[in-house]
Amino acid sequence: MGLFKKDMQYWFEENEMPLKGRVHFWIKVFGLLVINPGVSAVFWHRVARVVYLWGGWALTPSRIIDRWTEFLTGAQIPGESQIGWGFRVYHPNGLVISPKSILGERVVVHSDVVLGVRDGDCKTRPVQHREI
Repeated sequence: MGLFKKDMQYWFEENEMPLKGRVHFWIKVFGLLVINPGVSAVFWHRVARVVYLWGGWALTPSRIIDRWTEFLTGAQIPGESQIGWGFRVYHPNGLVISPKSILGERVVVHSDVVLGVRDGDCKTRPVQHREI
């Protein structure tokens, strides 16, 4: 969960939300998880990624978490995709990220964004997205 904490610290810095300590930080994070579907999508992706990295039997629970995220937020962000810290999602409805995508640090995505390969052949090569 270290990446999620770093995501949230970056979120607070970018939105100029002052923090008064560790407890205040986690109270604000909990509040955002409840009311903000973008933060919830990032959180559940991070959970799915940790479970996916366990490998073997954990692939099925990771996919279940992926479906749960899609149901809650409308975003398809599989645990297989590698996303750096500082990942932010605004308006997650319609967001689709390929399982083989590799995103860098401080990536921001909005609604109706599809990140994947052109041919639909995501099993043979990873997709790397870079900042412009």
